Amino acid sequence: MAVTKFLTRKTRLDTIIKYIMNGEKTEKMMYVSGVNCRPDTAIYEMQDTKKRFDKEDGIISYHLIQSFDGKEISPKKCHELGLQYAKELFGDDFQFVVATHLNTDNVHNHIVINSVSFKSGYKFYSNRETKDFIRITSDFICRENGLSVIKTPWKNKGYYKLYAKNNPYMQLVKKDIDEAIDVSYSYKGFVSKLESKGYYVSENEDTGLIIERDNSYQVVRPQELFGNNYTKEKITYRIENKIYNQVYIPKKKYKMSIEEYKKFKQKQRQHQLRELPALYILICLLLRIDPLPEKIEFKDYKVPITKEMKISLKHLENLSQQTILLVENKINNLDELKSYRYNLEENLRVLKGKRENLWRKRKRETNPEIKEKITHEIGDLKVLINKTNKDIVNCYEIENRTILLKNQLEIEKSKEIVKSKKRDRVR
Repeated sequence: MAVTKFLTRKTRLDTIIKYIMNGEKTEKMMYVSGVNCRPDTAIYEMQDTKKRFDKEDGIISYHLIQSFDGKEISPKKCHELGLQYAKELFGDDFQFVVATHLNTDNVHNHIVINSVSFKSGYKFYSNRETKDFIRITSDFICRENGLSVIKTPWKNKGYYKLYAKNNPYMQLVKKDIDEAIDVSYSYKGFVSKLESKGYYVSENEDTGLIIERDNSYQVVRPQELFGNNYTKEKITYRIENKIYNQVYIPKKKYKMSIEEYKKFKQKQRQHQLRELPALYILICLLLRIDPLPEKIEFKDYKVPITKEMKISLKHLENLSQQTILLVENKINNLDELKSYRYNLEENLRVLKGKRENLWRKRKRETNPEIKEKITHEIGDLKVLINKTNKDIVNCYEIENRTILLKNQLEIEKSKEIVKSKKRDRVR
């Protein structure tokens, strides 16, 4: 099992890096690695990053300690997991050094992270939620590598759920799971629907369902993050016991007359129209087209409207928001979209940090007028946080859809190549 500790440092970057790289504790530097910097020049590279972005004040670095039971893991494996852990948390944007110490009964990793991103120049903002994220990620990596985790690691219950609630990517995964449950008639169909959205679904005896993407951002264990309603058994129960919206169905089993059939189809249509978003109906009215056609015409072909297509209409409002987001921010490709999402996530971290500071300030404040003013400021920040969260979720959805379409295009291209080769052979 692994225990984590996350510390902030405001002085002497050189002291802490020299301490963790001590040759006597790291088997003569055998277990020392640098990511986005070289261990022997890490101090100068990190200081250069700070100077380049003019951010040499405040928090200089973060010190993360990950300690394992020495009987459970070898020094080599401990160092590998430390690297995997640090890359999962900071690998894309920050410079850090990982050193594995063997001078105690419990082998442990020391990870020193530069507080300033060498890519964007943003400072890493640590708050309660990032600390939860750091601890949760360590648990995930331990489980994936067959190591035990502390069974009661949290002082307060529900931290996993709190983390999931405040993480835009987790919100997206939860939404996709719920949508897959809504349109499935069996557990096998549920898995198939998730796979069509780009997820891989597997199971583990200890933690139950494990869901991850092919463009993996993070492994998700629904039961831990979203509650017991997301175990395999509960999902199966929810699928098999859905309350379907009832439309008019003749009680007697006989052939309907034309008049009865028309009444039945009219009631069914009214019910389906009520489920459509108002925005879609308004567009159809303006364009003078039927909002629920039986078939769509493409040149000389008539394509029937499937159930999945009707369900996707419900999310038209999200699609319109995503289109506006792309146009307003002049995003033309996937790289620009990812860059925009990274900026939003950084901004979200800053906003949450400000809100947490205001919570503390309000708790200490005794003057009712100032307290009320702080409450209003928290309310304004909440609106901004919700909007930023929504934009991040929209970015993830666009990104995932684009990747799925690219993959599908590659499959179609390969099929076309195979067909053309067969034609050539026939000739």
